[in-house]
Amino acid sequence: MARHRFSFYCCFAARHYLGDLPGILLSLPVQRIVPSDVRHGIRIVDPTPQTRAAFLSTVALALDLIATSDPVRFHRVRTQVHTIVNIAGLVGSAYQPAGKVCTVNLRCFGDQADTTVTAEFLASTLVHDAMFGYLVNQGAFRTRRNYDRFDRLCCREARRFMQRLGWARTPWDPEHLSRLGLMGALKIGFKDFAAAEKDARERKPN
Repeated sequence: MARHRFSFYCCFAARHYLGDLPGILLSLPVQRIVPSDVRHGIRIVDPTPQTRAAFLSTVALALDLIATSDPVRFHRVRTQVHTIVNIAGLVGSAYQPAGKVCTVNLRCFGDQADTTVTAEFLASTLVHDAMFGYLVNQGAFRTRRNYDRFDRLCCREARRFMQRLGWARTPWDPEHLSRLGLMGALKIGFKDFAAAEKDARERKPN
């Protein structure tokens, strides 16, 4: 863990405790009350009983994918993400550095029936959010001046991870993000890519 000066902790508290307070207040009761499971040292929480088993299975598959295909990025994920929470209504994902919590809406990641593609998208998102946490931990806060560069670094990690899985094009590609924006890519882009990937895999000869 990087060693920091007092000014870092003051800035961190202002940005990621006070700034993220609404999200913290939303996810904290869920983390404490709802039953959870642990995979690879990461807590997995879903407040909805009807989707809990499917969410646990998909997150476990996503973590397994990172662990087996990219040990370096997996170490970063385990360091920067301690809890993964499924929250309906959220667009894509949000990361809270204060508690190292990644909140996601699994419905934004494509056709839930195609668990492999959904898990790959989710895995890339965890890689993206872990990079966000790593940069913050190194003292590089996202500001108006470095906003684009900060996000490009996080998206580049997610893109390179998906390329390791065999994706020639990914939702994290610069041309895709420039067309939809990051939030648009998280909300719409994953579903577009999921449909195209599912169609491509179905056409492959056995």
